[in-house]
Amino acid sequence: ESWAFLPLELLPLQAALAGRAAPPVPGHIYGMDGAPVALVDDSDGNGVIERSAGDRAWVFIGQRRGGRGIYAFDMTDPDAPALKWKITGDTPGFGQLALTFSTPAVARLDLGGTELTPALVFGGGYRGGWQGSTRLGKDAGDADDTVGNAIYVVDTDTGRLIWKAVGPDGSPAPADTPARHFAAGLTDSIPSPVAVVDSDGNGIADRAYVGDTGGTLWRIWVKRRTAHPTARSRTTATGTCANWRNWAAAARRIGAFFTRRTWSERAMRRASIPAWSSSRATVRRPGMSRCATTPI
Repeated sequence: ESWAFLPLELLPLQAALAGRAAPPVPGHIYGMDGAPVALVDDSDGNGVIERSAGDRAWVFIGQRRGGRGIYAFDMTDPDAPALKWKITGDTPGFGQLALTFSTPAVARLDLGGTELTPALVFGGGYRGGWQGSTRLGKDAGDADDTVGNAIYVVDTDTGRLIWKAVGPDGSPAPADTPARHFAAGLTDSIPSPVAVVDSDGNGIADRAYVGDTGGTLWRIWVKRRTAHPTARSRTTATGTCANWRNWAAAARRIGAFFTRRTWSERAMRRASIPAWSSSRATVRRPGMSRCATTPI
């Protein structure tokens, strides 16, 4: 073993893990339970990561049931790693980050600079766990969530928040800004990894999809800042879809994706659709028209 990492947030658990104190919550004690994701740039393609050549290897990991944190490491020299940044539910702008179940996805975005920006895209996580001896969130039932009901996009280098979509958190609905989109229907936490798509194979993310714990599938469109032959905007019967500087018509709900055996009655009522005879289906919400695409 070359090195190890212990977040400060997990130090209070060490006595319980050593058997010298009672566990803080019932059952198993969790810590760093997420799956690591790497961003690797090998500039000359020789298979060797060399800092002197401008190469880099950065690793990102969440905690799942272990906590509300995502950590970034510079692993360019694996024998001398460095903690680049961390994001927790206490970080400004991330108040709706829940247990970090959503494995981050690396996406390269066109933000208008001379180079593409590597970003992390992840869901707000899972609303669950314990408060004393009481179960919380989806561990307790199917009530709406006020944390975890979010989607985040952050800069891989600094952890800076680029953009987020958030649902209701119990306070007055915030106004949309270039870095924040409020979606009133986003009422369930998102522990799933976000699937990022480069539909034309040019190395730039075009859209992303993710499902929430209420059975809803969300689609995010990416708006490019520089000229690309397949860049699109979208229009509806009520006008042009709202765009922000990087992501267009963010977090527009397009339907409910389900398997019949796990489709919840609550989600079915919300979608206002009958049960389907097929075992798998994608359903478009009533009243939602497909946006037509026109070149930018």
